[in-house]
Amino acid sequence: MKICPICKKEYEDSKAYCKDDGAKLMQQDQYQHNRDDETTQNVLLEIAELHKKEQRNRLKPIWVTVFILCFCAVVAVVVIYAATGIINLGIWKISMPIFKSENTIDHADIFIKGSDSTVWEKLRNCGENSECVAMLMRENGATERSIAFTRKIFNDRGSGFISDFRGNGKVNIVAADFPGRANTNSEFFMVNGSPSIVSVIGVYKQNINNINIRMDANYPAIAQKCPQVELWADPGWPHEENLSNGYQRFVFGFPLLNGCHACEVCGAAEVAFDFDKTGKFQGISFIGLSPARK
Repeated sequence: MKICPICKKEYEDSKAYCKDDGAKLMQQDQYQHNRDDETTQNVLLEIAELHKKEQRNRLKPIWVTVFILCFCAVVAVVVIYAATGIINLGIWKISMPIFKSENTIDHADIFIKGSDSTVWEKLRNCGENSECVAMLMRENGATERSIAFTRKIFNDRGSGFISDFRGNGKVNIVAADFPGRANTNSEFFMVNGSPSIVSVIGVYKQNINNINIRMDANYPAIAQKCPQVELWADPGWPHEENLSNGYQRFVFGFPLLNGCHACEVCGAAEVAFDFDKTGKFQGISFIGLSPARK
């Protein structure tokens, strides 16, 4: 006797089984086979997903490290460039010192201070030949900035070189000597602003018609002492003022002479040259006349 594994009935024939129960057995086998396939597929998908997550977790620290390194490199470049003045960060103008670029003129660009040097005579022989002046300057140790200054002022003012430098602000003052001239061998220029070079005499001559000394309250007394009083374009070193609006002002005293270059000095006309916070030139203004000091 044999017992059917499905219906649990007893059969004499070992191969006998109930037909219906046999069909159910086959269906169960097929169902179980399908379940096994589905389970295997799900397990494989889970394994694949875990593998992807593991790869992402491995790459994440690498990408974070690369990002941090790139960010630090950019910050370092910005700081270095800002410190050398190659780029100008507006916020630094308020909270940080003035950082000067490689094109900024300073004390190192003074070529000859004074007129007693033998080089002065060689420069005088160059006359108004700017290339001759530039060649002599280079041979005698002038900086490239100093030579560039000489070239820039040549068309308007002639062949001159930096002989003195003053100032600690955004805009500074240089004196330039002109060996080839017969008179007025020195002039002043404001540098390191915008424009990079402002000729004091050049701007003064362009605006001379706007300076009416006769309208000043001190003019009658000065004219009484000096009947031929007139304004001459030969100022001395200016005094600097920091205005309440953040402007930088340079006040030049243009001499009042009694008729000629070598005549009596009767006083001075004070003319202001103003620059805004960024160093941009804003123009000039006539302040007034002051009598000569006794």
